[in-house]
Amino acid sequence: MATIQQFAQISTNVQLANYVILNGLIYVPKHNGVSNTFSLTTYNLASNLPVVGADVSISNPGLLSSAYSTTLIAYHEYSSSFYLNNSGTSNLYSLPISGGALTLVATLATNRVVNMICDKPGNLYIIGLDISIPLFEIFVYSNSYALEARFTLSFGSVYRPYLLVFGQNDNELYALCSVGANSNAIVLITNPSNNATRTTSVFKSGLNGRSVSIAYDQLNSRLVASQNTDYPSGGNQKITDLNGQVIADPLNPDVDLPLPEQTFYSMQFDDSGNLYYPVEMTTSPTNFLARVNLGAPPLCLAEGTRVLTPGGYIPVEQLKKHDYITTSDGRNTMIKHIHHSQHFNVCELEAPFMVPADALAIGVPLHDVRLSPDHLVLVGDDCWLSPRHMAKRSDKVVQYSLGESIHYYAIMTTNYFEDNLVIEDGVVVESYGYRHTLYDETANAYRRAKE
Repeated sequence: MATIQQFAQISTNVQLANYVILNGLIYVPKHNGVSNTFSLTTYNLASNLPVVGADVSISNPGLLSSAYSTTLIAYHEYSSSFYLNNSGTSNLYSLPISGGALTLVATLATNRVVNMICDKPGNLYIIGLDISIPLFEIFVYSNSYALEARFTLSFGSVYRPYLLVFGQNDNELYALCSVGANSNAIVLITNPSNNATRTTSVFKSGLNGRSVSIAYDQLNSRLVASQNTDYPSGGNQKITDLNGQVIADPLNPDVDLPLPEQTFYSMQFDDSGNLYYPVEMTTSPTNFLARVNLGAPPLCLAEGTRVLTPGGYIPVEQLKKHDYITTSDGRNTMIKHIHHSQHFNVCELEAPFMVPADALAIGVPLHDVRLSPDHLVLVGDDCWLSPRHMAKRSDKVVQYSLGESIHYYAIMTTNYFEDNLVIEDGVVVESYGYRHTLYDETANAYRRAKE
């Protein structure tokens, strides 16, 4: 079950349009519309508390405006800096993550910024609004602040983008758009920075409500949305998949924290698969970020696990995208994606298991392995068991590092059902991907099946 908790409590009158999650920290721009002051506060994801001494107070007219109290932030990996903008100005500022002075780096070609995001090569994507028309456009700037592209989204109707989210890679950009009154659609933009090859298509339409948001779940390769599934007849905001299936309902009495008044301007996932979103409480003088654990356990290898490659066994943390691994049937196949996640204060759903050699039978497994609780291990002819189930059969299989921090690595290849990994001198385990399991009572194990 998804659990919800209050995270990063913010004082009243502070709007939380967006924030940055990076390396176990979350950076929150706080602009108090009453006192017209601005600061950048850093929170530790593990402790939920501000990092002492990390606050950056800024007094700059370009970031402070009584008319527009939303300060936008994006992380620019190319320069290890934050980009900052007040939504009422055209000024783009840079602030080094290591500390230093706020610097005006560009004047943007729009009189109001709605949303902004950076890709890893250093391109900056902006949704800009020309208030006089009004016209919503997407602007693409290079890492040298040159305007590379400028385009609108039109599909026979008015598609007004207000949120940008990258998919599995920088070549897939999703734009959440308003389409008429209280109706929303998601547009997929392929190769967004390239005028020659850029394409656009409606990915999903019919999302309901006024406060819709989307976020990309890298661990499960999916988009999730917040929407009012009962709009306009009533109801409350819920977190759903794109088919409207509720993943987490913040007003469900079974969860930790009921949230009577909500906004979902910018939802984001951390590397552990937790989802964050800002909340405004109209019935109390507090705004805060909420954190939702969607209850999806990681299917990953623990740091230090050796994986078979054409060059021999290599620690998983040394592998990267486009490297080759050697499968259990002797083929060399390319890594399509490798996801690194750091889990803090891990619970039983997340903490790894130690499965010693011969734990279930002679040669099962061949060598000691350390895996996440639900990572499947081959124990027979198409028979698979997870460490969690192994622990029910053998007291030699134990869970460790509860309450500690764990680094996990998930390796995705081109074919989940054929590209099984070999780890630790001969143990066969699944790669990362969508899978459906059926329990075979005769074999007393699971079998993987394509739905």
